[in-house]
Amino acid sequence: MKLILRAGAVGLIVAALTELTSAQARSLCDGDFERMAGGWVATTRCQEYEAARVAREMHQHLTNRDSSSRDVTPEEFCRGNNDIRVSTFCGSYKD
Repeated sequence: MKLILRAGAVGLIVAALTELTSAQARSLCDGDFERMAGGWVATTRCQEYEAARVAREMHQHLTNRDSSSRDVTPEEFCRGNNDIRVSTFCGSYKD
């Protein structure tokens, strides 16, 4: 019986450690910035994530090719979009 309890306890510890390491491996974005080495750095990955999030709020889907009526390309999304949250992402698409 002790062997079964010990094996169960070891299994729980391993599961808990796995959860901690996978959570720590995930990067954290706040707007255009990603938490790296104790500081915040602007990354294109976070800028794209933020643009996709803003597009979802506008009931659109940001994609590189159109396949439905809700899909918009970055050029279409940024044209006339003055939302400050996507100003960095859309900077290269504006005239």
